[in-house]
Amino acid sequence: MWFWIKATLASVLGLFYLKTNNSHGKGWLAEYVLHKLLEKELKGQDARIFRDVLLERPNGRLSQIDLIVACRRGIFVIEVKNLNGQIFGSKEDKRWMQALAYRHSKRYFYSPLKQNATHLKAVQEVLGVAPAKLFNVVALSGFGKLITPIPGVLSLGRVPQYILRQRSSRLSQSEVDAFAAALKQAHRADQEAREKHQTQVESYKGGNRPEKAPTGPLRPAVRTSRRPSRQFKKT
Repeated sequence: MWFWIKATLASVLGLFYLKTNNSHGKGWLAEYVLHKLLEKELKGQDARIFRDVLLERPNGRLSQIDLIVACRRGIFVIEVKNLNGQIFGSKEDKRWMQALAYRHSKRYFYSPLKQNATHLKAVQEVLGVAPAKLFNVVALSGFGKLITPIPGVLSLGRVPQYILRQRSSRLSQSEVDAFAAALKQAHRADQEAREKHQTQVESYKGGNRPEKAPTGPLRPAVRTSRRPSRQFKKT
């Protein structure tokens, strides 16, 4: 029965994805699909899954995190990116390049790994989690192809198996439960925080206007604006 439910859901969501030109809508859809996939594949692992988390750091900056998975294997902080075309970059690069053959164009954008590293930092600062217990994960949706494999950067459907492959136990179940309780308390669900975060994003965009990739040195690229306010989700 689950097969038919999943097939129907995938068909409906796939149709919506193809008909949606709005990047915010596609980002929300990819996060939703990954959330449901994680719920299914991690069933029986006593994992806690949180979506669309907003944390305020000690310096007043707000970090919006797409997904967090807490289980005995560790705490996985996940950034979802909707990308098409060929994607060039490395773990060390601050900026990656996206090449779109059908548009005969390319652009540089800030490394999702570096972007997500600030989210890991927020989890460390706000919740007191040791770096050794954290995983930086970037989940790629869309039709993009990463030219050079990068640890921790994988397609949407491979995220659950990536988590399950981590054999070492980094947290006890009581630590997982304590983290989940602390995260729920720290999450900023109020509209004021959402508006403040949006202002911070717009301020960042103001100093980093989108440009086509030049032939010379890399230039700053715009960081994709976040989608509209949503209710905090957890399982």
